[in-house]
Amino acid sequence: MKEPMKAWFDGCCKPNPEGVATYGYVIREDNGQLVEDEFGYIGEGEEYSATKAEFIALKKLLTEIIEEDNLNVNMNWKIWGDCRPVVHSAHNKNKLDAISQKETVNLHNMVEEIEPHISWIPRHQNGEADSLSKRAYAVHEKRKEQEQWRDVE
Repeated sequence: MKEPMKAWFDGCCKPNPEGVATYGYVIREDNGQLVEDEFGYIGEGEEYSATKAEFIALKKLLTEIIEEDNLNVNMNWKIWGDCRPVVHSAHNKNKLDAISQKETVNLHNMVEEIEPHISWIPRHQNGEADSLSKRAYAVHEKRKEQEQWRDVE
């Protein structure tokens, strides 16, 4: 029997659209034990939106599952996110407007490899991943502010 694993993902874009895009995800064993959490900067500008940030967050989570030795793709993965279009696209192979066909196919190939159960949850139930994506935004803004101060000196 496959061992159950749980994961949550979130993307953020401020302002939305055309803002700073960030992501966060959390991986836990079925008993709640933290396996890994990660957050980071994706990019900024007119090509970014909240939906694209959510899509990239899911893709980064799936990449981590596939590439990390301690995260066996043969486990029973349950994954949650709070963006309905991204969750729907992952299941139904629908292309999202903000995402290229190549990126969409790549995500679907990853989903087929892992065979996770991906579900939508309300934002208030995705708090840990949501706070990580927001932390990534705050870290990016702080770094930008520090760089501006260095330029003044």
